[in-house]
Amino acid sequence: MNSGIVIVDDHAPFRAALRQHLAEHDDFEILAEFSDGHDFLEAPVSEHWHILLLDISMPKIDGITVLGRLGDRHSRLRAIIVSGRLEEVYRRAAFSGGAAGFVTKDLVFSDLVPCIRKVLAGGRWFPGEVW
Repeated sequence: MNSGIVIVDDHAPFRAALRQHLAEHDDFEILAEFSDGHDFLEAPVSEHWHILLLDISMPKIDGITVLGRLGDRHSRLRAIIVSGRLEEVYRRAAFSGGAAGFVTKDLVFSDLVPCIRKVLAGGRWFPGEVW
């Protein structure tokens, strides 16, 4: 069974690059994409969604706020922040907000797949110290 992935990022070219990169792995399937947190939170939930790839800086509702609003409706979904924001304050906010992982966009093509696999196995993935 493939692991269902949802992408929430406001940059269409980056979403396309993630789609192409993850398509190289037979055990991943992109099931939905959203350009902002608001549209994601308003969408019908699928039981086939396993991993949420979430940007921090987006219009309407940012990724850290989305983390706080996942609640019971998205309780099975494991969130991984994929962001260009390198500051430690964002890693800490993601960690304390319940994200299962954090991958910087400059390392996404080397770190994202191992991060997803670790998160699917029940682990967490955060660069450096977050506490």
